[in-house]
Amino acid sequence: MDIGSDTIKFVMGKISKKYVEIDDFFMIKTPKESYQDGRILDMHRLSTAIRHILNDKKRRGKDAVITIQSTSVITREIILPSVHEEELKGMIQFEIQQYFPIHLEDYIVEYKIIEEYWQEGVQKVKILAAALPKTIAEDFLAMMKELKLKPLALDIHSNAIAKLFYPDTIINDEKSCAQKTISVIDIGNEQMNVNIISNGVVQFSRLVPMGGRLMNINLVNALNLSYEEAEKKKTAYGLQKDEHSEQIADDIIQSMIWTSVDSWIQEIQRIFQYYTTRGLGNRVDEVYICGGSSHLHGIDQYLEKALNIPTARIHALNNIKIKQHAVPAALHLYLNAAGALIRK
Repeated sequence: MDIGSDTIKFVMGKISKKYVEIDDFFMIKTPKESYQDGRILDMHRLSTAIRHILNDKKRRGKDAVITIQSTSVITREIILPSVHEEELKGMIQFEIQQYFPIHLEDYIVEYKIIEEYWQEGVQKVKILAAALPKTIAEDFLAMMKELKLKPLALDIHSNAIAKLFYPDTIINDEKSCAQKTISVIDIGNEQMNVNIISNGVVQFSRLVPMGGRLMNINLVNALNLSYEEAEKKKTAYGLQKDEHSEQIADDIIQSMIWTSVDSWIQEIQRIFQYYTTRGLGNRVDEVYICGGSSHLHGIDQYLEKALNIPTARIHALNNIKIKQHAVPAALHLYLNAAGALIRK
């Protein structure tokens, strides 16, 4: 399950040696005021909505993995000397406390080694560490018990989606990840997750508090629309200008959409610049977009022109096998949930 502020996305499937084998996809709207930024606000309303859709779909599986995104989750890349695992855990906790004013006993800290190398005769490890507030984990555990599901893991989007992009992964039936550094950008309703993956290994990940919702709110305020009307306008107009339109309202809508996406681009460029200046040879070869707000018509071409990097929306991965009856309208909406099925 990929639980977000706007929708909850479900992927039913299993992992084989080479593939994520998917039986079914579906989604529901997240009940209003039940969930925000990774935190459950109304346990009863959220669990009731999930229970109803699982019953309607007659799903009998009891094992569950949840993936979330939250500004409360701290993720950082840390370089440390190569030591035994127990000593490494202590060093990671120390480093996190040095950089963030948190009480470590209130957090669950997990990490993965993303690179090992020698520098000036010293063996070092590059680590991607994540610290999740215990209260968030405890609330999701309680919800799983209420739903009578067996919780296998609570994942975060940046980790979940990265597990789909190995060096031999073929994207959109044409491009391999091998010998490349790609950025996978998950553009959601309230947040944008920018991940940089080199040869199948996550090198960098940042969460930006921008998404489709703010664009809708701007349209609501400027044109006195309902939120639903704003969403429809945004989807209908996209980022490609209608040269035949002479309506002032059309120009206003188009301009506001461009302005919002331009602010996204500024943040993406800032992140790319930071990454490329951190190490000799750091680069971004290709950009791939996914998530609910990546469906805007023309956004891939608009980003490609602004970033000067080949850009495409993800519509197929060779390591995802889908039963024919389950093929959704848009695979790019379900990648976080699909990646969360992979337990490594």
